[in-house]
This record gives sequence, structure tokens and C-alpha cells, in this order.
Amino acid sequence: MVLVYLLVQVFGPSAKQKDLYDQAVVPIVNEVLESFNCTISAYGQTGTGKTYTMEGECKRSKSGPNGELPPGAGVIPRTVQQIFDTLEGQNAEYSVKVTFLELYNEEITDLLAQEEIPKVALEEKQKKQLP
Repeated sequence: MVLVYLLVQVFGPSAKQKDLYDQAVVPIVNEVLESFNCTISAYGQTGTGKTYTMEGECKRSKSGPNGELPPGAGVIPRTVQQIFDTLEGQNAEYSVKVTFLELYNEEITDLLAQEEIPKVALEEKQKKQLP
């Protein structure tokens, strides 16, 4: 089986975290804020920068005086900030639910599970299409 992926944009090694976030993630987070279900994922070989892209260099102690994120902050802290800044600006009651999964060696792990739960094996299913 051959898998084909459509790449809308590729960011090179000189890309800044903010540029990637503004161009690729902000539109997705805006859809989340309009009540759409969305997924952001990082895919690639070990050591290719997935964790850096998603988490970045973001320690709470390095945040700016008004809670602004450091330039090295990744997708996750920027997303959390965008969501809560938007919700707090609406002056309304809200509820936020997230799922944080890791897919590694064909197993899915819920990284936010409060207790140890069995790992789920990933299975490929053939898509059936109507003529």
C-alpha cells in the first residue's frame, strides 16, 4: 500500500516558531473556537524536531511580564494562550476539553490519563468507496 500526503506548506530549518504558528495553526485554532473538532499532529522520524515544534522552549519562568510567551514557544503553549485569551475576552462561561495522544510504535497512549490504562494497538482499515 502506498500512502500519499498533500503538503500545503513546508517550513524549513530557519522558520520561526511564531511564523509556523501564525501561518499553519491559527486558522485551525480559530475553527476550534467556532466549535469544530480539529487535530494538530506532528509526524516524522525520531530527532526531526517534532517535540521542539509542538512544545518549543517554553518554561513558565521565562514568560514575559504580561504572560507573553518567549519566541521559542511551540504550538501547544501558543494554542493554549490563543484559546484562553479568546475565551476570556468573550466574558462568557466556557468549558474546554482536550485530548493529548502519542502514537509510537503502532501504539496509542493517552498522555493525560490519570491512571495507567492499556495501550491501544493501531489497526489499518481499508477504505471502501462507492463507485
